[in-house]
Amino acid sequence: MLQTINIEGSEWTTLCTLTASVNGSTLTFSPGKYINAGTTRYETTDSINLDISTPKVDTDYQVWLAEDGLHVLTKTVDTEFGDLPDNYIDLLAWFTMPAASIDLSNVTINVKKIS
Repeated sequence: MLQTINIEGSEWTTLCTLTASVNGSTLTFSPGKYINAGTTRYETTDSINLDISTPKVDTDYQVWLAEDGLHVLTKTVDTEFGDLPDNYIDLLAWFTMPAASIDLSNVTINVKKIS
């Protein structure tokens, strides 16, 4: 289930036209762009599919937008989130996937909508 965090923005502050959807174990971001202070920081004309594997333990996920695309960072009780990607722009989504979940249908995925 997607839980949208609405943030008011504009092309002169921040605007993001990427939108998220879920199908099974795939989190998809639509084509779109991220604009900050009137400058396009990221743009894609293709959908981006992130396949989320079934975790063996409860796992926290963060989806970061960087100038070279989307990056998924993970954390468990035994590990920490990895390093942020170079030239990161913004955190777009975050969620916790319980151990042995076969897909994202029962997972609350927090997604920013900046419009």
